[in-house]
Amino acid sequence: MKKYVGLAYITIAILFTVYSLFWGDYTHRNFSYNLGASIGSGLAWPLKFLAVVFGEWFPSLGKAIGGFILVAGALAVVIKQNLK
Repeated sequence: MKKYVGLAYITIAILFTVYSLFWGDYTHRNFSYNLGASIGSGLAWPLKFLAVVFGEWFPSLGKAIGGFILVAGALAVVIKQNLK
């Protein structure tokens, strides 16, 4: 069952990435910027979905999620450096 859940998540992430790459908010940017933004939002598609669905009621939800991901990534790097 875990295998199917993981496969479904990856499949949706790839579809979301392709969708964002061609029809997303950053289609006017160059390819490398657009690809990076699309892959990032493709991997975090559930959060992006929640931000879009609840964005009408909570306009700053997307920025809050982005800030949380940024802080979590920075903390992960710091913790990894301290474990060495």
